[in-house]
Amino acid sequence: MKPNTRKHARRGAVLAMVIGVASVLMFLVLASYMYFRSNAGTAVFKRDRLMAAYAAESGANLAMHHLRALEQLPREPFDPFPGGFSMPEGSSARISVHPSGPSNPLTGNGMAEIRSVGTYRSQDYRLIVRAVPRYLSGFALVVDGDIPAGFFKDGSVVEGHVHSNGKVFFDSASPDSTDDPWVSAVSTTVSGGFFFSDAGLSDLPHPPGSRVWVRPWPRHNQGRPSWSCTQEPVDMHRAGLELSGLFGGAVSVTAARMLLDGSRVIYRRDTASPPETLSLQGVSVLSVSGGYDGTILKSRATLTAPLTIISRGNLVLGGPIDGGLAGHGGPLGLVAMGDIIVETDPEFTGQEDWDRPWDIETDSHISIRAFLAAPRGRFRARTGLYPPGLTRISIQGGLAAGTFTGFGTGLTGYELGISHDPGLVSMHPPGFPQVWKWTPVSWLMDAPREAFEEGSDTI
Repeated sequence: MKPNTRKHARRGAVLAMVIGVASVLMFLVLASYMYFRSNAGTAVFKRDRLMAAYAAESGANLAMHHLRALEQLPREPFDPFPGGFSMPEGSSARISVHPSGPSNPLTGNGMAEIRSVGTYRSQDYRLIVRAVPRYLSGFALVVDGDIPAGFFKDGSVVEGHVHSNGKVFFDSASPDSTDDPWVSAVSTTVSGGFFFSDAGLSDLPHPPGSRVWVRPWPRHNQGRPSWSCTQEPVDMHRAGLELSGLFGGAVSVTAARMLLDGSRVIYRRDTASPPETLSLQGVSVLSVSGGYDGTILKSRATLTAPLTIISRGNLVLGGPIDGGLAGHGGPLGLVAMGDIIVETDPEFTGQEDWDRPWDIETDSHISIRAFLAAPRGRFRARTGLYPPGLTRISIQGGLAAGTFTGFGTGLTGYELGISHDPGLVSMHPPGFPQVWKWTPVSWLMDAPREAFEEGSDTI
C-alpha cells in the first residue's frame, strides 16, 4: 500500500471514531435531557396534584364549618360558596352539598355529602366527604366527667368513638405496644386532656419515653378525627333535659320486673301479681317505674322495632338484653335519670329469687345489645363483691354517663367491654338528642368523576 493511501485510511478511521463518539455523546445528552425533562414534568405533575388536593380538602373543611353554622339544612343540593372560591398560590375549589334526610324521622340521623373539586393549573382533585349529625347514641362511650385510671389499661378494647368532657387516663405495664389499650377514636376537651400513668398530661398517643402506646398508634398519631384533645364538649345536662322530656309522650308501665319479648313486653307488678302483657305496636317510648330500686329488665326474645325505655329513677339489668342491631329490630335505648345498675344474682347472697323466667341471671357473662344512657348518673354494679371472679359485661351499642367508675375490685365483680353498633351512625333510639351538628364519617380521596354524578353511591 502506498504511503498516501495508508495516511488517508488512518484519517478515515479517526473521522469515523469522532463521528461515533459524537453520536454517543449526542445520544447521552438527549437521553439526559429527556430524563431531566421527564423528572421535571413528574415533579410539576405531583406538585399540581398536591396543590389541587389541598384545595379540595380546604373546600370540604370550609363547607363543614358552613354546615355547622346553619340552623337548618336545605333539603335540595346547594353550593355553600356559589361560583367556588380562590386560594393563595392560584388554587381554587368548587363545592356542592347534597343533603339526605332521614328515611324514618323517628330514628333517622340524616346525612350530608360534601363534594369538593380542587383545581391547580392543569390538575383537578375530587374529594367526597360524608357527614352526619352526632346523636348521643353516636358514641361507644361518652362521659361528662373523667374516664379514670384502671379502664384504659392492658387488654382493654373499645370499638368506636370515646369522648370525655374531663380527663382520659391511660396505663400499660408492657414496655412495647403489646396488649396496650385499644380505642377506635378518642377525644377530650381543652379543659380535660389525656393523662398517662408514666408521663402525665400529653396530647400524643405515645409520649416520648412512655411505655403506653394507645393503639392503633399509627392512626391516632395523625390526629383528627381519631385523636383530639380540643373537641367541643357534649352538653350532658342538656341531653338529660331532652331525654326527660320523653316522659310526656311515653306509654307508662308500673312493674317490678319486665321481660322484653319481641313485639311485646311482659311484666309483673310484684311477686303476687299475675303477668301482664303490653304490645309494642305503635309504642316508641316506654316509661317504667316500680320495684324497691327500679324496674328489673332482661330479654326473652330480640325486639322487633326500635324502642326507648326510660325511668325517672334507677333502671336495673337482671340479665342479658337483646334489643337488636340498628336497622335489624333495634335500636334499643335504655335511659335512667338515676343510675343503670347490674343487679347481684341471689345465687351469691343466698336470698330468695323469683321463679323462672323472672329470675335474675347475672352470675355469668352478660351481653347487652342496646345503648345505655344515664346522663345524670352512672352505669354500675349493685356491688363490686360479686361475681366472685371477674365476669365480663359486653355492650354492643354504647354507653353515655354523667360519671364513670369501675365495676369491681380487680379480682371480683365485672369487667366492661364496649363495641359501638355501626348502625347507630345513621340511626338513633327514639327520642335521643343530637349533641354535635356535623361529624365526618367517611372520606373518599381522589374520587372518580363518576362519583360526582347525581344520585351516585360510591362510598
